[in-house]
Amino acid sequence: MCSLRGRVSEVVYLGTSTQYAVRTIDGTELSVFAQNASDASDIAERDDDVWLSWRPEHSLALAQSPAPDPVA
Repeated sequence: MCSLRGRVSEVVYLGTSTQYAVRTIDGTELSVFAQNASDASDIAERDDDVWLSWRPEHSLALAQSPAPDPVA
């Protein structure tokens, strides 16, 4: 099981799911999608400290895109 501690920096309600932007202690920004259940009492809010946990096979790492060329 993977786990990280972080702080919620953004919350976007998407109907059937909620997307969270979570910044870890080392500054890494993660996008987290959580399925919305019938009980909305467990939704994290901006600036909440949270623990994230997930199975390794549910991870998807993306390389950071290079900065665009300003003269292109």
